[in-house]
Amino acid sequence: MKSLRERLGRLSPTEVADPAADLNSWGEWIWPKGMATAVTTGTSADVTRKWNTLSTLGVGPVADVDAGGCISLRHRPLSIDVWIGGGDRWWFPSREPTVRQTRIEGLPVLETRMKVGDADVVFTTWADESGDARGRVMLQLSTELEVPVVAAIVVRPLTLLGRGSVQDLRLSGDLIVADKRPVVQLPREAGDSAVGSTELGDVHLRLGDELIGEASVHAADGTATLAAMIPLAPGVDQLVQIIDGTDEATVAPADVHQIVSGWKSHLNRGASIALPGWPKHIPASLVSGLLGSVAGSRAVPGDDRSLADDTLLCVALAQGGFSWAAATVLDALLEAVTEGRIDRGDWLLVAGACAAVAALGDEYQVFENHTDTVALIMGEGLAAGGLDKRDAVAAVRLAAGERAADDATQIEPGVPTEQQVLQLGRLGVLRDDAEHRPVHEAAASFSGLRDASALSLAMISGARGGEPFDAVIATRSLAGTTWRWASTTDGPGLDRGSGDSPHARASLFLGLRAQAIRETAYGIDLLPGFSESWLGRNLDVSGLPTRHGTLSFALRWHGPRSALLWELTPNDGGTAPEISARSIDPSFSTVELSGETLLQEPQMGSDSGSS
Repeated sequence: MKSLRERLGRLSPTEVADPAADLNSWGEWIWPKGMATAVTTGTSADVTRKWNTLSTLGVGPVADVDAGGCISLRHRPLSIDVWIGGGDRWWFPSREPTVRQTRIEGLPVLETRMKVGDADVVFTTWADESGDARGRVMLQLSTELEVPVVAAIVVRPLTLLGRGSVQDLRLSGDLIVADKRPVVQLPREAGDSAVGSTELGDVHLRLGDELIGEASVHAADGTATLAAMIPLAPGVDQLVQIIDGTDEATVAPADVHQIVSGWKSHLNRGASIALPGWPKHIPASLVSGLLGSVAGSRAVPGDDRSLADDTLLCVALAQGGFSWAAATVLDALLEAVTEGRIDRGDWLLVAGACAAVAALGDEYQVFENHTDTVALIMGEGLAAGGLDKRDAVAAVRLAAGERAADDATQIEPGVPTEQQVLQLGRLGVLRDDAEHRPVHEAAASFSGLRDASALSLAMISGARGGEPFDAVIATRSLAGTTWRWASTTDGPGLDRGSGDSPHARASLFLGLRAQAIRETAYGIDLLPGFSESWLGRNLDVSGLPTRHGTLSFALRWHGPRSALLWELTPNDGGTAPEISARSIDPSFSTVELSGETLLQEPQMGSDSGSS
């Protein structure tokens, strides 16, 4: 690759300033093709609009990473990109066809690979906690090339939604400062650097110790851009800290192995649902996305979901075995009801979440913290119908005691509207004797099953007597391998994009759980979503909370027949439920808390699994 001095020597100031020049000009280097237009018009021509969220348990969502590895901070109107100089050209991840991206073991740790010549340059990103209550993003750069390249760390006024704003940028040693707040700490002092803006119409360069112009820029129109260059040599990783807070970090960075190990230790405390056809990383991917959304804002950039949609998160977390996280979300929902921030028409959703949580038998302090609100919405929920009465009364009992629970039992449930059936069906908490027709019809009417809610409804419907539905292929086509979900918003912003939504993850988890078990007041039916594609394929479910206790079971095939192994740890004071597997062997049922049995050969194509 030619040196920066050589490249500068053959560019006139006019060529340097021209953002529309060819790819190798410095104007085009600061603003890749279309970038000058993007910054001035508010569109993001080279932003891919596909992203994954980086989060931590303590802070919540910190940043979003697009399909080219560009990092957009949640609370600052800018992004950080990495361009690679090598082989006498610059490589832009937003354009290169060789860019591939994966989540490491399904966790919120993203690896972006870009072919540079005959080998890869690798960007690995994750979030950790810096001690400033906002977290930070760690960006690890490594190369598999045999020759060194240059990495340009670029701060630009762009976000996932298009135009951002940066008026002042300054490079001071190893620190990039944006609008008087640190944003990037480099692993070493930068060698060469470049700054520019559309307002100024030129580019200033600093070549090592020789200063040409200033390594800072001011642009009143908010288009300040800065690139700091560091060497990237074979066998030497470079660790960049991207800061989202106002104070200096007080905690040393955690490496990627510590992050992966930490996430795994938290996930091991909850349930795991490994069904046939679903890759092993799916449960970890779904649940880590849910847990990472609890502490911070659960709003997805450009999304149009209401606060009541957080009921999906609450129920999924509770039924996934993460009671503390479910309690946190439920507390926020009940507080929003009390303050009037959730429409009365959506109270049924919150009541459904309360009933689902209460059904699991945990002593949630959150109910006592909102006694009047819980009693009010549960009363309305019972009157509307659709809620399981036993679960709803249990929620009232936890909130207001036995006397209030006795009053709740006297409420005669009405007939829920189709919209209410759909709402409760989406949460997977519709009572057994409720009319499922709206759920079945809605699941069948989705054209192409466009989003996670549609997939979840189809999975729940298939496990409740509707048309059997295997969601693996549809999910992959919608979300890809890194679980970016199509946005459902019809307004401006990410209307043509797809992103990492905790609500989509919750929907899919609820669909998976509905296919794994069906609960009644008296029993648990295993694998109601069993389909022909599962024949001969082993499966495992462990640590799954139910209203009867914590359940684990597995299916192992011996020719055309399967061996069922199960173990139920009952809740305190609970009675032994009936355990069945009607979709596979209608003749099997037991009240034993644990055991092993050889089931009959499934008779697929019959209506034995319907109810």
